Amino acid sequence: SGVWKFGLGIYRGRLSTWTVLLLSGAAAAAVYGLRGVSDGRLVIGTHDLITGVIGGVLNVTGTILLLQAYRRGKIAVAGGISAAENLVPVAFTILQGVAITVSTGIGAAMIIAGLVAFYLPHALANGGESSADARGQRISVLLAMGTALSWGVSLLVVDVGAHGSVTGTLFV
Repeated sequence: SGVWKFGLGIYRGRLSTWTVLLLSGAAAAAVYGLRGVSDGRLVIGTHDLITGVIGGVLNVTGTILLLQAYRRGKIAVAGGISAAENLVPVAFTILQGVAITVSTGIGAAMIIAGLVAFYLPHALANGGESSADARGQRISVLLAMGTALSWGVSLLVVDVGAHGSVTGTLFV
């Protein structure tokens, strides 16, 4: 994700969305491939291949949604809301009936409090903007929420679905 943040921050308007996705995907594959080869954990079984493809599609979908959110709204708001991806695995854990730890509960509460206190008010405030700008801000928030959901489910897919090697699944 650092590559697309770099591309968006430095080359905004000069790199296409697809170029940013290609660079970030290639960088991620290189990191996981090199790490897997260096520690001997680059094992890719059939189940890991399927899991990796599903997780990758969800990750790319989330990234596309976030880049679209950036185009329509405030980058800080969209980026902050997309950070709620970490709430998806917590919700899954609760739905599975597993007790969450105190630190996980505090972390989830802090994410929610941050969203309510810092991001949502700015995203929903009109602030003298035209109705088209205000609509773009609301669409940006929805796209960022879609990003959080896509990335959060991607985390779950890889975590639950990887059998042979998490590194191999992430490489895929």
